[in-house]
Amino acid sequence: MKSRRRITAAVVGTFVAGALACISACSTSSRPRATPTEEATSTLSPVQSVTITQTPTITTTLTPTYCTTGCRAIVSHGLSGDLTIIQPDTASVVTLAVGMADSFGIATVPGSAYAFAGDTYNYQVARLDLGPLLYATPYQTAGQAFCPAVQPGGSYLYSTSGLSPTLRRWNLSTLAPAGAINAGTGPYGMVFSLNGSRAYVCDYGTNNVLVVDTQAFTVIATVPAGNGTYWAAHDPVQPRVYVSALVTNALLVLDETSNTIIATVVTGIQPTHPSVDPAGTRIYVPNFGTNNVSVVDTGSLTVIATWPVGAGPIGSAVSSDGSRLLVCEGNVPAVAIVDTSSGAVIGTVSGLPGAWAVAYVR
Repeated sequence: MKSRRRITAAVVGTFVAGALACISACSTSSRPRATPTEEATSTLSPVQSVTITQTPTITTTLTPTYCTTGCRAIVSHGLSGDLTIIQPDTASVVTLAVGMADSFGIATVPGSAYAFAGDTYNYQVARLDLGPLLYATPYQTAGQAFCPAVQPGGSYLYSTSGLSPTLRRWNLSTLAPAGAINAGTGPYGMVFSLNGSRAYVCDYGTNNVLVVDTQAFTVIATVPAGNGTYWAAHDPVQPRVYVSALVTNALLVLDETSNTIIATVVTGIQPTHPSVDPAGTRIYVPNFGTNNVSVVDTGSLTVIATWPVGAGPIGSAVSSDGSRLLVCEGNVPAVAIVDTSSGAVIGTVSGLPGAWAVAYVR
């Protein structure tokens, strides 16, 4: 069994209890674990056997992964390993799938019937059938799989490794391994440029953002960032990446043209997974330590509102019309549904223990 470095409370304070410590807990768990291999394969047997009746064609576009009113959202549950599809308009659970040891980051593929989730405990990325949600084929990674991401244009599936220093990718059409590179010492969140030519990887271990040329698959720049560089979101209009700095309690604005931090926006305590509305006018930043969401105006790069939500907000996602914000409440088993015109919580989907990340799907 591989040993893993432990994230301590001294590093991330109270966030350990509800978030990053989940990964470290895997190192001492007695649960059975898949044996990691040096390269990913596409022939592994699923941990939980399911029947896939068809293999839909995976297609992608450059359209951001939002969804119109009436669509569903997928929620990951951290250490519990569950994944849930919810219906935000009715604040209800559509379907629940169990079988992964962990489920953290989620990557959706616009226009397809598949999504991907990272399973840090079993060193794998799982491909998920979304209709109905099933635990499909896992692809072993030789290291933790924390934040999967699909490259715009449809060429590759990527995944960061969390506590292990590697960024891996697979051919999205065949899911065959397509290489691995060093990505600092603790790569967590990642996001692509709109055209997919660059990937931006948050290296929590070195407090940097790594810029990866996706054609050459190599790191071409290292951008110093805030302490606790953790998660990122891309502006759908401007060449900007918004990075949460977990320890310094700030949102950093990275300019793609110069690969520099051009602004620092003070948020609440322990900002986690930012999301951007489809018009590119607002950034929503859940603050785990203060149980609220900072609303940042992209024009002035200032906080224009602070909305209270449930305990331990982590993941977030915005509807395609910008009218709804979903927020995972990591310390309560729920996802909050927020009206973005008023900032009010208008609904809650309960019974979602350890809700970690959320993404709209069709």
